[in-house]
Amino acid sequence: MNSQDLMEDGFVPVGENSEDLPDMDLTHEEKEKFGEMGPITPNEIKNADWDQGLNNLTH
Repeated sequence: MNSQDLMEDGFVPVGENSEDLPDMDLTHEEKEKFGEMGPITPNEIKNADWDQGLNNLTH
């Protein structure tokens, strides 16, 4: 799956509430920081290099 597939499959960004974040190994403070960032805008999704991001996470 590549970045185009994610967008075509209806990838939905995380909401503003830090409690909406998936269950990750983050502290409460880290989750709050993500929540303060707000939702990802459509423009940010469009301009993100998702293939590079996935590569960074998996290598």
